Amino acid sequence: MSHLLRAAAARGLFVTWCFCAADGLDHAVTDDEFARLSTQVGGGPRAICGHQVQITSALVPPGPICRACVAGIEAVTRPEPTRDANKSWWRRTAGRRVK
Repeated sequence: MSHLLRAAAARGLFVTWCFCAADGLDHAVTDDEFARLSTQVGGGPRAICGHQVQITSALVPPGPICRACVAGIEAVTRPEPTRDANKSWWRRTAGRRVK
């Protein structure tokens, strides 16, 4: 999981995992969402999966991780396709020049 979070941070996505009292899952909430929430009254933050998190005490142990949040982070951190992605294996290999 830590490699996924490092990749997300490299792309500018910083998240905090919060336990939700409503469904018993840990959800990923972006720092931008927490900042937006600080200017509004009422309601909990929205997780990456879209779930509105009802944050509990920090003393509550973590629950299972929300798979939809993990999929959302993976979608953001997926590497960009390279220029050679459309070429066949042979063209990518034979087209390289050896120095």
